Formats: sequence, structure tokens, C-alpha cells
Amino acid sequence: MEDIGKELCERVREVFEQRNSSNAFMVRLKDEIARGTATMRDTSLYSQTLGINLRRAIKEVVTPDELPDSTLYYNIAHSILEPLLRDTYEDVNAVCAELQRKLDGKAGIHLAPQKADFPAERVRAACGSASTRDTSAHGIEVLERTSENITAAFSDDYMKANADFRSRAGLDTYIERRTDGKCCPWCTGIAGRYQYGTEPHDIFRRHDNCGCTVEYVSARGRQNVWSKRWASEPKKIEYSKPTVLTKEQAAELEKRLTIEKKDGTIGLGAKIGDAKYVKLHDEPKLVKTIDPTDVKAIQKELEEFEKWAVGSKIENACVITADGEVYYCYGTKNRVYPDYDLGDKLQRAHVSHNHVRSETEFSFSNDDFDLFYNYNLASLRGIDFKYIYELSTQFSELPNDVEDLIYENVQHFEIIRAAQSYGVGYRRSLR
Repeated sequence: MEDIGKELCERVREVFEQRNSSNAFMVRLKDEIARGTATMRDTSLYSQTLGINLRRAIKEVVTPDELPDSTLYYNIAHSILEPLLRDTYEDVNAVCAELQRKLDGKAGIHLAPQKADFPAERVRAACGSASTRDTSAHGIEVLERTSENITAAFSDDYMKANADFRSRAGLDTYIERRTDGKCCPWCTGIAGRYQYGTEPHDIFRRHDNCGCTVEYVSARGRQNVWSKRWASEPKKIEYSKPTVLTKEQAAELEKRLTIEKKDGTIGLGAKIGDAKYVKLHDEPKLVKTIDPTDVKAIQKELEEFEKWAVGSKIENACVITADGEVYYCYGTKNRVYPDYDLGDKLQRAHVSHNHVRSETEFSFSNDDFDLFYNYNLASLRGIDFKYIYELSTQFSELPNDVEDLIYENVQHFEIIRAAQSYGVGYRRSLR
């Protein structure tokens, strides 16, 4: 079984390396780190992006069909995950050390960068958790999420080790945690700058899909130029209630679905026509019929849907077919299935959908783009708590002013590149 794990590990590594080399955000970020124009905060973004790419690579390669008896045994999980995390651990520590030497040189600091310990026990615990799930699909999802979270934490571990070392060496050292915008109340409450030794004990902690960055700043002398706190109180969000299935509806859907498996992907349907990957969800509803040539009516319907859907705890989609039929589709926390629900009615349709606050990547997912392309959609819109974005064959503009190397631009860069390659328009704006 270990041979199967090693084989899958090598296949994941190949896909992972391809994703890293073709990711415009990563290429640009690594170039700035190499030139010494980046900051230590950028290394946090680098490790987060590595984690995203590793999660996606595992998802692409490791499926229940690849496993013996469709079972994710501990030895297989460990043979896949541990070597890959060793790779990202070495990569992140090397990048952090390279940048630290450049920044120290400018500041006249001559201390060797300290390498953080590899979290071997955490990796073993993750593999044990993955191998004891009810289904292999759920276990694979645990591997995906764990690979992303541990990789993202490698820069945090480096920051912690070096902040401690430099503080003991007599340098003024500060820990700074920044949010990625409108984040959860816990992250908002802990964000801020702290002199080392006064920071909250869990300042390096991160949850799933956490976009916060943590860095340390050290300087010679005793200059305290930062405030202790700058975080504001989180804004309360009111959510609408998700659709609840009746027993009769659930029984009918169970007949229609061939296999119910836990699905860890984000976005619209990517496994087109394959019910094996479809979770139990409510049936679509035909809301009305409008004139398919009336551009203003189409725009109005999509915007009305988005006002309702943006606060939902599940993903939903509005589909306006080429014949003018308006459908609402109802999904799960991280997925909605208009392709499965409506089939060829999606051809040349206008579609909008929401991304749940805890799942959004602040742009379309790769699966979303695949659905846009495969069904030749006239337009595809997406909305989350911060942005609204659109892909269309009816305009050709692309963003050309993306400068900030921040977490919420990682997938944004990916979609810009994809839209440019396929000759379609893409735009994103604040809500």
C-alpha cells in the first residue's frame, strides 16, 4: 500500500510543480522576494499560495477510485502527505531566509536566520484523522484542507522562531497580524502589532481558509514606532435561511442521485454529467420567463438574485436560459450544481451565483471557469461579501491595475490569466 501512496505522491508533486510554475501571482511574488523588494509579510502570502496549489493538486490526483478498496489507509495518507509537506516546508523556510538576509543587510543586522521545526506530530495526526473518516472522499478532503493549512502555517512557524531568537539577541521585535479585509470576528479581534512577549498566546493560530498574515519586525535600538492595537470591531452580518428539504423531497432526490459523497471543491459544477460527485441538494425551481433579448431585464433578474443570495449560508445560482427561463438552483456550503440540475439548458445562458463567506477565494474558482467555457455561457457572475465579478463573451476588457500582492488577489490573478488565454472578458469590483 505504501507503493500506491508513493505513486500518488509523485503524481501530486508533478501537478503541484506545474501549478506553481504557471501561477502568475507566485512568479511575481517570488521575483520580488529574490530582488529584495518584498516584505516579510509577502512570505506569508507565498506560503498561503503554496498551500492553495497543493490542495488543488491533491484534489486533482487523489480520488476514491485510485485507492485500494476505495479506502484511504493511514500508510497511504502518510506516504502522500508527509513528503509533500516536507517539500513545502523546505521551500518556505528557504524563501523566508533568503529575504531575511537581504532585509538584514539593509538594516545592518548580522544574525543567521533560524529554521523552524517541522511539525511531524501534526502531520501524523492529520493522516490519522483522514484515515478514520466515514468515507474515503471525506478523508481525501481532510488531506486537502490539512495540506493547505499546514503549508500556510510554515511561514508563521518561521516568524515565531526568528522573533524569539532576535528578541533574545537584544533586538526590538514586534509581531504583527493583519487580516485580509472583512474577516471573522476572532481574526479581527486578535489583529494588531505587539512587542514580542506581549502578544496573545494564539496569535499564530489560523482556521480553514484563513487569509490573515503574520510577520515579525526587528530593528536595532529602542524605537517603538507602532501602536499596540488597530483592529476595529467586526460588522454584524445578517444571513438568510438556507432551503430545508422535506422528507418527501429528500427521498425523491436520493432516488435521483447514484452516489452521495462528501465534496470538498469550491464553485459551480466541474464534474459535468457525473452524478457520482453530486451531494444531496434541493431541486431547481423555475421562477419565471422573461424576454431573452431584453438586456436590462436580464441584468435586473441577476442583480435581484444577488441581493438575496449574498447572505446565504449555502451556494445558490440563478440561471437565465437562452429561451428566457429563469431558474434558481440550490446547492451546499461550497458548491451548487446547475450543470447537473439543468443540463443543456445551460448552453449560452446567463448565470450568477454566490460564494459563502467562509469559502470564497474572492474570484471565480477554476471549476467556475470550466463551467463557463464548457457550456459556452453568455455571462457568468459571482458575488461574495466583498466583491462582485463577471466573465463574459460580450466584452473583452481585463483588469490591468492589480498591484497588491495580497491573499484576495491570488485567485484573481489566476482568472485574469485564464480569461486572457481564452480571449474572454473578466472584471472584478468592490460591492
